[in-house]
Amino acid sequence: MKYFISLIIFFFFFFLFAQQTDITGLWKGEIYVDSTKQYLPYEIAVTEEKGKLKGYSRIVFTEDGVEEAGFENITLTIKGNNITINDEGFFEHNFTKKPPKRVKKEMNLVLTTTDTEMVMQGRWQTNKTRFYLVATGTALLKRKKDFQESALFKKLDSLKLSTKLSFTKAPVAEPVLAKKEPAPQPEPIPEPEPATLASIDK
Repeated sequence: MKYFISLIIFFFFFFLFAQQTDITGLWKGEIYVDSTKQYLPYEIAVTEEKGKLKGYSRIVFTEDGVEEAGFENITLTIKGNNITINDEGFFEHNFTKKPPKRVKKEMNLVLTTTDTEMVMQGRWQTNKTRFYLVATGTALLKRKKDFQESALFKKLDSLKLSTKLSFTKAPVAEPVLAKKEPAPQPEPIPEPEPATLASIDK
């Protein structure tokens, strides 16, 4: 009985994993900040490694008319159509002010797919610290096919990180084996006709 139950659980999770939507790729959109009522350009590159989802993000602030971009490591979890994205810290930025290390953003998004596009939409919030209150807002991201043109991909490529993205790797083609032609068979030598009495007399 225990074996039967274990078998059912195994196949349940197997089919659940097999039907999981592939969200790897370059996603582009914006996040809205409730407190400042600002829309900020936002991009993420989602890759898969050993069955786990992770990636990179790019966010842009505008300070005195000058764009300031930050690039961050992220981790993702997906359960059905619900996706959670967590910040793991900036690895490069040109912010005027140094970002606080203990403030992290968590995004809880819902995935919607149609015949023409994939969209992640939902809310986000930061954690509360001793010096910073919780910030909240919304987010909207769409997966892009022309990911090579995005600012995030160009930055990752310049840092030699684009090679780590699973969605940029072309599938390995199966080797085509040459078909062995059968060796030509020699034509049969015709047997001589039996001699007749008339030919012998001659």
